[in-house]
Amino acid sequence: LSKEYRLMIVGGAITGEDKKLLAHLQEQIEQKKLRSRVSIQSATQDVLQPLLQRATAFVHASDTSLDKAVLEAMSSECPVISTAEAVQALLLPVCQATRKTLGARMKDVCELSAQERGEIAAEQRAIIERDHSLSRLIERLLKEMLS
Repeated sequence: LSKEYRLMIVGGAITGEDKKLLAHLQEQIEQKKLRSRVSIQSATQDVLQPLLQRATAFVHASDTSLDKAVLEAMSSECPVISTAEAVQALLLPVCQATRKTLGARMKDVCELSAQERGEIAAEQRAIIERDHSLSRLIERLLKEMLS
């Protein structure tokens, strides 16, 4: 991506494996002289919402299931690009990625106009409201409990 873009990795290292990965990423950032464009930091919940609302995109490069961070980003009207198989059904094709296509998807979304990214974000938020809202969760839990 052009130099106007910055990457912020948000989250802390928890496991020993996470700590090794963090050290490796920090080493790569230094070696490639990317400190001015890439940062790694933790963020409290009150800081996270404004970050998501002003971000160009939320990149979810994970093999895990659908997690809370993805739902929060979509709910905040931040376009989500993900490699997670469990997330693909929630995303428009331009936001669906694999490990091999992640960079291209990021570039595609970043090159859209602000209006086009806004339309994607609004559509993703509508999916969250329809399928993953608290009222929908309660409805599914009650159905499960009664069956």
